[in-house]
Amino acid sequence: MTEKKPEKSEYSKKMEHLMFNKHYLITFRVIAITIVSIAIFAGIGYLLDQIFQTYPLFLIIGVVSAYPLSQIFTYKVFKKITKKD
Repeated sequence: MTEKKPEKSEYSKKMEHLMFNKHYLITFRVIAITIVSIAIFAGIGYLLDQIFQTYPLFLIIGVVSAYPLSQIFTYKVFKKITKKD
């Protein structure tokens, strides 16, 4: 007797496609978002340090604050991608 497997939902198919077929693109996107946000915030911090002559205060603040903000942005992007229709 052969058991019939339950049919996958559209959401399951979409998640499977993202996880197994698009994992390189997802990894690249996470790395890109993180590096770009750190570069932008570090650049802004460096410019503020040049203006206010406080080197490296704003540079450090920019780099430290960039990582958690980039993770929040990454979360929002992937929540949009994986949203159930």
